[in-house]
Amino acid sequence: MPEQQLQNAALEIQMLIIRKRKERGWSQKELGKHIGESEAEVSRAVNGTLTPKAIAVRQKIYSILDIKED
Repeated sequence: MPEQQLQNAALEIQMLIIRKRKERGWSQKELGKHIGESEAEVSRAVNGTLTPKAIAVRQKIYSILDIKED
């Protein structure tokens, strides 16, 4: 996948997470509390960091916000 497509996909996921979080009226800190992670870890995960920890946190975020992976 070309770089631009990857960047666009990452931005779409980021925006989806933000929208779903705001629909619930949660800040990043509150989302972190719901999944047992710090606000910093949530931020790294939402911003697309590719560490194993960030990927695991994203999985928790997807689960609690009912985001389905394709």
